[in-house]
Amino acid sequence: MAVAIRVCSTLLVEDDRALGSGLRSDLVANGYAVDWALDGIDVAFLGSDQPYDAIVLDPGLPKKPGLEVLRDWRANGLHTQCSCSPPVMPGTSGLMDSRPALMTTLASRSMCRS
Repeated sequence: MAVAIRVCSTLLVEDDRALGSGLRSDLVANGYAVDWALDGIDVAFLGSDQPYDAIVLDPGLPKKPGLEVLRDWRANGLHTQCSCSPPVMPGTSGLMDSRPALMTTLASRSMCRS
C-alpha cells in the first residue's frame, strides 16, 4: 500500500538574506516546500495568489511592512496560519534564536497536517 506524503507549502518572508537563507534551509531540511520573498510588495502578491499551508512573516519589511500585508490579507479573507519571524519571546525585550523557535512554532501549531 502506497502512502501519500503531503508536503507543506510555506511562504517565507524575510528581507535579511542571511537569516532568510538559514530559515529556508532549515524548513527544506524538515520537509517543507518553501517560496521565499524579500519585500512586502512581492509577498502581498504571492500570499494572495498562491495557496500556502503556512506563512512565516517578517513584520518589518521594505516597501510595505509585513503587518500591513497581513492586515490586508485578513481583510480580503486570507486566513492562512502565520508565524512572525524573528519571533519575540513573551515577557522579554530580546529576540529568540529564530531558527529553532520557528521550527518549534510550526510543529506545535500543526500548520501542515492534512
